[in-house]
Amino acid sequence: MRIIIFVLCLVFVLPIFATIINIPADQPTIQNGIYIAVEEDTVLVQPGTYIENINFNGKNIIVASVFLTTQDTSYISQTIIDGNQEDCVVKFENDEDSTAVLCGFTIQNGLGEELNQEIGGGINCNNSHPKILFNRIINNVGDPGGGIGCYQSNAVIIGNLISNNLAYSSWMTNRGGGISCISSNPIIRNNIISNNSLNWGNGGGIFCSNSNPLIEDCTITGNENDSYLAGAGVYCINSSPIIKNVSINNNSGELGGGIYFHNSDTILENVTISNNFGFQGGGIYIEENSNPMFDVNNRCNIYGNRSVYNLGVDLYVNSNLITNVTVDMFSVLYPNNYYFYSEGIVNFDIQHCYTVQIEDDVFVSSQGNNNNSGLSWNDPFKTLTYAISRIRADSLHHYSIYLADDTFSSSSNDEQFPIFELSYLDIVGSGIETTVLDGENEHTILQFIDVTNSNISNCTITNGYAHNGSGAKLASSEVNFENVKFANNNSYSRGGDICN
Repeated sequence: MRIIIFVLCLVFVLPIFATIINIPADQPTIQNGIYIAVEEDTVLVQPGTYIENINFNGKNIIVASVFLTTQDTSYISQTIIDGNQEDCVVKFENDEDSTAVLCGFTIQNGLGEELNQEIGGGINCNNSHPKILFNRIINNVGDPGGGIGCYQSNAVIIGNLISNNLAYSSWMTNRGGGISCISSNPIIRNNIISNNSLNWGNGGGIFCSNSNPLIEDCTITGNENDSYLAGAGVYCINSSPIIKNVSINNNSGELGGGIYFHNSDTILENVTISNNFGFQGGGIYIEENSNPMFDVNNRCNIYGNRSVYNLGVDLYVNSNLITNVTVDMFSVLYPNNYYFYSEGIVNFDIQHCYTVQIEDDVFVSSQGNNNNSGLSWNDPFKTLTYAISRIRADSLHHYSIYLADDTFSSSSNDEQFPIFELSYLDIVGSGIETTVLDGENEHTILQFIDVTNSNISNCTITNGYAHNGSGAKLASSEVNFENVKFANNNSYSRGGDICN
């Protein structure tokens, strides 16, 4: 509440001769109030549901609920502007400046599409620079920008809940389930951007193209790219945002569940990127001349992210640039390819870890549990994938993972394929006929990228299926297979058993 009061005091110093137009006492609709308002007037709206699509028409006025005068947040949910799925709910499209203010409403059921010159399902900012303060922007559909669409607009977006909006259009890739910024430099501060989605496209939470927004003190959570494209939390292309004091968590997409950078230079300061999910780069995906700068004083945290391919679950760098990652907390102190993957060089400076790595041999049984210690047959892990994620393997720490007399597959023990092997790590089965890695005709089973000093022994690798290398796929790797049987592995290109 202190923050709200402070912001309101800064923003709403009403001119002494300004008129307050009460809705519905003075005018029956909000739009009628806007029609008769002049510069610096306030249209003050009583609680209720108003089925309207309003346009500020270039007027630098305040349109607000009674929250403005009472600072009672209950009025935000009680005062509803419902677009009835006919158009954007609120439009700023005539060069409104920062004294045009929308404050204290629930904005819902808007519908906007760029094809019809409408951006932003909830709020459309087109060549304008308004303040959007303390609103609930929910259940809107638009593209670009399910909740808010900014085009050539430097809006100030503070204190809003932007939730359950959808970026959707029938004719192109969608952009920005929550907020879309195109050629814009908005201030996005103290917002919750949650559970927004895309039908097909990029940026479930925030989409940035040719934009340099300040994103500060926000929570970006639960956003989703339904078709698993890039940047479920934040997507940046040709942009240079500053992201400070932000939590990006539990978002789901294909490339970069948390953040995706393409040809973008970003400043990251005290940002926590955790528990996001992606096909590649569950936390962050970086490509094409992108060079994120991690603040060395107010450090970020990157941990607990997941990836389908178990390669670069926290960080995936698809470029040859040098990336310097300076963080307070990372998933582990000594990241391997499970946690990060890069075609270039990544330099880590990590102070703390989320998970302590094991410096010992570990044991895996389909009857085990990934909450076990993994340090003996009496306390084994359940999956090989998890064991690889927990072990520290490098030139000074060469360890083995021992597999029980079991079948390891998706159906038997929730094994995840492909299994990305590490350098200086051996996988040792209990017997060629009794330890079976079974891909169930869905995946490559073992994959090796830049791996050396690895030995696979005493097991059967079977029922792999892939474009090439369905049993084992090697790239720039040296691996020794001893007493290993490859059986029934199928490729529709080359290397049914092994592709090197």
